[in-house]
Amino acid sequence: MLIKNFYETKNYAYFSGVRTELLPFFEGSDKAVLEIGCGTGATLRELKRRGVASEIVGAEIHEGSAQEAKRHLDKVFTGNVEKIALPYEDHFDYIILADVLEHMIDPWQFLQRISPCLKRNGNLIVSIPNVRNWRIFREVFLRGDFDYKEAGVLDRGHLRFFTRKSVEKMLANLGFKAVETKVNIAFDSQRQTKLNKYLFGLLARFFIEQYLVKATKIK
Repeated sequence: MLIKNFYETKNYAYFSGVRTELLPFFEGSDKAVLEIGCGTGATLRELKRRGVASEIVGAEIHEGSAQEAKRHLDKVFTGNVEKIALPYEDHFDYIILADVLEHMIDPWQFLQRISPCLKRNGNLIVSIPNVRNWRIFREVFLRGDFDYKEAGVLDRGHLRFFTRKSVEKMLANLGFKAVETKVNIAFDSQRQTKLNKYLFGLLARFFIEQYLVKATKIK
């Protein structure tokens, strides 16, 4: 399936929600913010409403969502960002990459290409699924399966897979330092939650579904 056609199968909610879990990473006011995979621009609009951002720019592959975003954002680039030139240099305070790197053919090259768009000491705000997850172990090692799903870590649009160590290594190799990392943890049952408590939290690392990373440009 072509990348563009894949996104046509997603429902409106996929493109229109505010990523509230990312908002605490932002500091200051009147910032210039670029979001890759901005959907309809809801997160950028919320940053502007709060006074965090004064300039909001998005890039979106889904044409319908991009058209909606153009009604609210200062600038929107439509198309596959791995092929689009972004005409900025030393411009943005923040670049948001919320669940997009895993969809890319070459996220390493893309990060290298957009790094000049970010000011020195500017920040990437990244969210990325965690493949070191109990559900993946269960499917691969216990059931012998590796079936893609409509959503989640094995979303059928995911081309790349990361752990915390690998995503932080990727960022470091490209001139970024992870300065803050948060996690989204999802236990399957109360039994698992209690067992994790009895084991002093040792199980939690295997139920992390997603990492949220703030990485500062240092090179």
